[in-house]
Amino acid sequence: MQELIAEIAHSTEAIALHAKRDNYRRAGVREYLVVCLAEQELRWFDFEKGRDLRPNRQGVWKSRVFPGLWIDGPALLARDASRLMEVVRQGIASRQHAAFVKRLAAARRKRSQKERPHDR
Repeated sequence: MQELIAEIAHSTEAIALHAKRDNYRRAGVREYLVVCLAEQELRWFDFEKGRDLRPNRQGVWKSRVFPGLWIDGPALLARDASRLMEVVRQGIASRQHAAFVKRLAAARRKRSQKERPHDR
């Protein structure tokens, strides 16, 4: 299962927002982000919840699948790299991201313990 697919499309009329979106949903993709160049907008679909994600009042989009993955939509479209990085750093510094990293580390430890033979 894919967690997140992100792509750039010429416009919202592109196949990315129609057939591909439906195919990704059926394939079990959890989130799908499309940067639509012609309309200068982001579209972020949360297939688990069955709805579109929306940015907060500051225009920041926050992934549900990857806590701490924050993207400033207006900065992305304006190619404002310093603002993009500022928001990325804020997301990485969030409590949600720290908890997510902790869960990943625990899952990795558990998996590695299952894979190596126990000392006897």
